[in-house]
Amino acid sequence: MPLAFPIEPATDESLAGFVVRATARNLLRSPVGALSAIGIRTARPGSLSSGSPKLATSIAEWAGTEDVEAIMRMFHRPVEGRKGWIDFFGEPLRAMYRQPQLRRVAPGALKNETT
Repeated sequence: MPLAFPIEPATDESLAGFVVRATARNLLRSPVGALSAIGIRTARPGSLSSGSPKLATSIAEWAGTEDVEAIMRMFHRPVEGRKGWIDFFGEPLRAMYRQPQLRRVAPGALKNETT
C-alpha cells in the first residue's frame, strides 16, 4: 500500500535515509514496520543498500514516486569481474570493509565554525 503523502528521493540521500524520511513525513512510527507491510523484511534500514536493486520498484511504489532509477542508484551494486567487491558511491570497495553500523565523520567536520 503506497504512503498517503508521496515522497521524492533527494539526489544526495542514502536508501536508509530516504526510507526513514518517507516514514516520518507520513507520520508512521517504524520504518521497519512500514517496509514489512510491503513485504520487505529487514531489522535495520541501513542494510537495505546491500540488498538487491530489484527492491527499488517496490520501494518506489510504496513511496509514491516514479523515479525508480534514483532509488536503484542508492543500492551498492557488485563490481563486475571482482567477486566480493561493491560500487560504494563510485569507488570499488571490498564488501567486507563496509561497516554499516558505524558512521565515520572527519574531525574537521566537527569543528564549530562560530568560534
